[in-house]
Amino acid sequence: MLIAVAVLAAAVVGAVAWWLRRNGASGGDPVGGEGPGTPGAGPGRGWELPLTSEAQAAFMEGLRAYHEGGGALRVSAEQGVLTTYEPPRLISLHLLADAFAARGDAALHDPQGTVETLLERLAAAERPGVLHLRPGWLEGEVDGLDAVRFAAAVGEAVRAGGWTAEAGVGALQVTVPDDENGEAPDRERGEERGENAPVSGGRTLTHVNGTPIKPLAAKGAVTGKEATGDAGGSARDASGTGDSRSGGSGAEVPGVDVSGVEVSGVDVSGVDGSGVGGSGAVPRVGAGEANTMMLDLARVLDLYREARAQRPDAGTETLLREVVPRLIAGGGPGVTWSRPPRPGELRTVLGSSPELR
Repeated sequence: MLIAVAVLAAAVVGAVAWWLRRNGASGGDPVGGEGPGTPGAGPGRGWELPLTSEAQAAFMEGLRAYHEGGGALRVSAEQGVLTTYEPPRLISLHLLADAFAARGDAALHDPQGTVETLLERLAAAERPGVLHLRPGWLEGEVDGLDAVRFAAAVGEAVRAGGWTAEAGVGALQVTVPDDENGEAPDRERGEERGENAPVSGGRTLTHVNGTPIKPLAAKGAVTGKEATGDAGGSARDASGTGDSRSGGSGAEVPGVDVSGVEVSGVDVSGVDGSGVGGSGAVPRVGAGEANTMMLDLARVLDLYREARAQRPDAGTETLLREVVPRLIAGGGPGVTWSRPPRPGELRTVLGSSPELR
């Protein structure tokens, strides 16, 4: 009798432990916050939509296992962006979650191996949703600005108070609200997913991260076959909702970040910003959700130095407000989005810039 009771008690404890681990792996906040996968937290973020609840748990578990295995990364769930450090990359969570979902049962059975394979192959080359960064992009100073202060200057030039940065790897993320008028894009006008939609006065966005929009729209999601196909193919130190943190590219990388949740001893403190993202081939993101624009500060710096050589007397802010909108409007390379931008989102970051005309 005692043995039977002991076995039953062990089974109950095991079931409770499994449930807590499952909830934690899906990003749920054990103290009642609204992390990804929290029951009752309302509709999921855009990048979560392709994943079932089981796939969400497996996806987050795969990311954690990958990180704990030595592949340092940071998940900014609210912004819809994954940061890797060796090599340094910014990757849209929409793109990665889409590819993970396309793997089906194979991803559920081996989440760590699936995440490792996808990160290796999706991030091997720049594409919409994947931005390569340059270690050691600014050693010393430029016009009296070190890496942290240059990152802050770029962030303020793009969207004051709405950015985050990691100066050590040269990454800037800008949270861009949905269309100001609250209207969803009109599919018949080709505005959804950035498909050559007019921005202002006939201005169109033709490229994202150097890739033409039409080929992107035609290819759609990264399918399981594409994700497994052959492809060729370091931290946190500046923050930007007005403040900054400093550190070198060789600094210790914190644990996996998922909206303030701490799970399995991994530091998952939150990251400022409220963007969500997508690859442009996932279910449509609801009106009101923000997008995240990602900039490679190394390429911003290259353009800044070129402009400085031509205009040695111009102020730093003046030059940045010229070169950064040009980079954004041109669609890169050096800029990408967590999902292709809508016209209103481009207006938010470009404002009255001549690049809109």
